[in-house]
Parts: sequence; C-alpha cells; structure tokens
Amino acid sequence: MKLADMTVKDYLDLLKSDAPAPGGGSVSALTAAQGVGLVGKERYRDFEAVCIAAKAEADALCEKLTLAIDKDTEAFNLVSAAYKLPKETEELKAARSKAIADATLKATEVPFETLTLCLEGLKVTAKLVGKSNP
Repeated sequence: MKLADMTVKDYLDLLKSDAPAPGGGSVSALTAAQGVGLVGKERYRDFEAVCIAAKAEADALCEKLTLAIDKDTEAFNLVSAAYKLPKETEELKAARSKAIADATLKATEVPFETLTLCLEGLKVTAKLVGKSNP
C-alpha cells in the first residue's frame, strides 16, 4: 500500500515503528503538501483572482508533494536492495557497487525534488501575504 493512501493513524503507527521507511523525506513531503493545501481559502473576495490562481498552483504542488511521499520511500528501498545484492565475485561486486551508486544518486535526487517543490510552495504562499488567511 502506498503511504499516501494510508489513514493518518496507520501512517503514524508505521512512522514510529522500527520500519526503515517512511523517513524524513516522506515526512517532509507530507508536511509540505499539508501546507500548500491550506492555500486559497475563499474569504478574501477583494483578492479573489490572486487567491484562485494561488489555489490552482498550490493544488498542483500538493499533488506532486503527495507523490513525493512515496517516491522518497521507494528511493530508500532501492538503496536497501542494492546493499543486499551478492558480492561473491569481482563481477558481482562491481554490479553491486554500481547499483549502490545509482540508487544513492536517486535517493539524493528525490529529497532535492521535494525541497524544490517546498520552495515553489513558499513562493506561491508569499503572493498571498496580506491577501488571505494569515
């Protein structure tokens, strides 16, 4: 089951367990998705156009961040799997080393993507300062 499809309670139970994932990247993506989910409340009619545009941007970011919750865990799982590859021969060691390097690169790219989405979220919400729910 995808983390993003879990109930909040089930997700939190898994998070506090000794399971290797979810970890910090998934938590970051979920937190950011919640933040941008608050954008664009409808009380500020004088700034309706700005709020509607920000809400559309925030909704798109929320979708991407929701996907990032599981992408981070999937990247972590690739690293874990790579470390479990056999290493009995030089050929196997080389293949394992390459798999570890490739998976580690992916595992650094995913949090960077989440960070980039978080920055986009901050830029969207900055447009609403004084024009929306504080």
